[in-house]
Amino acid sequence: MSCLTCATCFKQADGTVIKRAQLDGAFIYYLPDGTRTSTMPVSFVSTTPVDCSLYDNQVMPTDHESHIFCERDANGDATGVQVMAITTVDPITKLPAVVRYNLADMSVWTGDPATLGLCGTDQQLESDPTYFCDGAVTFVRWVVKEKGQPTGVTYDTNLAGAPYTPVGTPVPGDCTDQRLYDYENACFRDPSNIDNLTVTGSVRRITNKATGVVTVDYIDDTGAVLASPPYKKVACC
Repeated sequence: MSCLTCATCFKQADGTVIKRAQLDGAFIYYLPDGTRTSTMPVSFVSTTPVDCSLYDNQVMPTDHESHIFCERDANGDATGVQVMAITTVDPITKLPAVVRYNLADMSVWTGDPATLGLCGTDQQLESDPTYFCDGAVTFVRWVVKEKGQPTGVTYDTNLAGAPYTPVGTPVPGDCTDQRLYDYENACFRDPSNIDNLTVTGSVRRITNKATGVVTVDYIDDTGAVLASPPYKKVACC
């Protein structure tokens, strides 16, 4: 039996969630960081099943907010430094994590948060998150607004709140929404390998819903991509 989409999720002792599915009668485990393995984690427990939306949110946190402040000196005067504070809430623990950046260069701001204040009564700055997909990477584009109107300034961060630079042509929406995945059980072999070993895995077809483009790659049972060439699809013994 193979059912990569028929999965059960379990809460672990550390509060994280692991998703378990079946492939050829064996279990496949999806770890909290999104990687896949055919080896059961040493600490895995299956006593507390949970809704798999907790796993999905864990891999891609969706609760982000940002505020823009101005730094002030000991006299209460503005120094000219604007700081963006990004709060990411862990979907499992519900605990917030705050990272602050100097908007001039998006370097981490390490000053005293007590010196931050509103940027004047006439300059009401805010930033709203919009999710984009850059290849296979979901990131957040923060749109800076003044009095509710876009200023034309944007900043990009990854899902953890760190600065991110797109490498392709981003499209709106997270990458989960942008792609359809289809798996076909298969075996592969590297002809240049002197041991001539057969690797089990899947042919993965990824359809980009925005463009209709279909890409195909080979992956082993851990989810790692097998380069083609040298790997070739062969009959499973």
